Parts: sequence; structure tokens; C-alpha cells
Amino acid sequence: MATRIRTMQRDEWSEVAALIHASTNKWYMDKYGFEIFQCSVEDVEALFCKVYEDLDPNSCLVADVDGVIAASCFYHPRETHDSLGIMNVHPDYFGQQLGKKLLQAIIEKSLDAGKQLRLISSTMNLDSFSLYNKNGFQALFPYQDMLVEVPADGIPVHANDQYARPATGSDLEAIVDLELSIHGLNKRKDYQYYLSDQDNIWELLVYDDGDIKGALVSVKHPASNIVGHGIMQDAEVAKALIYRSLNRYRGMTPLVIIPADNKELVQGMYAIKAKNCELHVIQAFNPPNTDRPNGVVIPTFMPENG
Repeated sequence: MATRIRTMQRDEWSEVAALIHASTNKWYMDKYGFEIFQCSVEDVEALFCKVYEDLDPNSCLVADVDGVIAASCFYHPRETHDSLGIMNVHPDYFGQQLGKKLLQAIIEKSLDAGKQLRLISSTMNLDSFSLYNKNGFQALFPYQDMLVEVPADGIPVHANDQYARPATGSDLEAIVDLELSIHGLNKRKDYQYYLSDQDNIWELLVYDDGDIKGALVSVKHPASNIVGHGIMQDAEVAKALIYRSLNRYRGMTPLVIIPADNKELVQGMYAIKAKNCELHVIQAFNPPNTDRPNGVVIPTFMPENG
């Protein structure tokens, strides 16, 4: 069989979406007995392919095996770093090292650009974790994936809820500067995209008590209901923004990814009856340093931007 690593084309979005849908559901069904994507393949295409290509055109590599897309991986170039997005191998092609070939091609791009390469990696999918770890990625910071069943009448707001408000374009520079100060990453293009909200699925909040001390985005879509990414000066700011954001999901069960070493924030999530469902870790290839963030960082799977 002939394997070629190449860029996904526009007319292949539906094929890649079907691959993401089938591969991810296969892993969750085998591991936990349920399918994680309860939506259609068309919903996966409308979110993953569209959002990722909107943000980073021509930044999805596929493994073409005799004319069939057998594996795919999105990647997200940013000013300060590159980020690995969702990687999938079709179940019919498991065990053929296609994930490794895609990963090595993306590592080469980051090395050529002189940037670190980051991702959030499941510690419960040891095959996936080991793929990155064996290829030189370093595990940095642990996270708890927490599900929150939001009642139909919402959850109680935080005591400092009055400082949480929708972001505007005039907040952009303050948000970017805050993120740089907390963990040295620049995600300007992501915030610009959230603010434009072309598909009416994003909400970007800031914590503003006279200074911008936190920002938190969330996505509400049939293929993904996640609170994050976000950056905050401390746990109290994080709780105020998370609680406010969760109330857009009344009657639903969104996901929030919480830094496991932040006891105050973890307990704040248990206080609203959040439940752990998985564990993840930030992994990085060629990180400039391994210092912990100078504040709270809430990562996300949509978009996976480091």
C-alpha cells in the first residue's frame, strides 16, 4: 500500500469529518461503552472542519493510503507556538503507524519555524499519550475533565458575578496581554475569531473590575459543548467566569477542563456538583521552559490552541 502525507482539500471535509466521527466513537465505545459524538457527521464537519479551516487554512494533514483518507491531524500555527489539534486514524487502518507519520510531519514544520509544539493529551488513552511521549513530547501540567449538569433554572452565580461581562473588541489587547503574562502564549487570532462569532456558537466573557483579570470563551454546538479556553489571575476570577458561562447551557451537561493542582478551583467545581470524566495533561515538544502558569489556564478541545 502506498501512503502519502498531504494537505486536506476543501472537497474532502466530509470524508475527514466521517473519519473523526468513526474513529473517536470507536475508541469511546471500546473503552467506556458509549459514543462520545451523539451528533451527525454533518455536525462534525460544520464544527471541526469549518472552524479549523476558518482559523488556519490548509492546516490539516491527511494520510492518503491508495486514494483513501485513512488518518488526519489538524495543527494550529500561532505567533508564539504551534498546537496539535484532533488526530484520528480510521479503525480499518489501526496499527499501521499513520499517526506517527502525521505527527513527525507536523514536528518538522514546528522545528523549521523554531516554535514549541503543544497539545492536550488524554492520560486515559495510553496509546495516544505514548505516541507523543515517545516522539519527544514532555508531559507538563495535569487537568481534570469535569462535567456539570446545569439545571433548567441555572446554577447560582458567584459572589463576584457583577464583574463578569461579554467581551468587546476594545478588550482584545488587554486579553492578549493577560494571556502573555500568565503563560507566555499569544492567541490573538482565536480571540478575534470568537468576537466575530460568525456562526453564533461562541461566547467570550471577561472579568472586569476596572482591570481585565480574566477571559473565558465557550462553544455551544451539537458537536461540542465546552467551557474554555480561558485565562484568569486566580481561582476566584476563574469561578466567577465559569459559573456565568455555564448558565448558557441550562438543561445541558457541558465540559470544563480544570487544572488538577488548583485545589480552590477544583473544590469550587465540586461545589456545583461537577463530576470527573477523564484526565488530560499538557504535553509540549521543545518548550522554552516548563514553569507553571502564573495564574489559571483553562484549556479546550475546540479549538485546540495550546
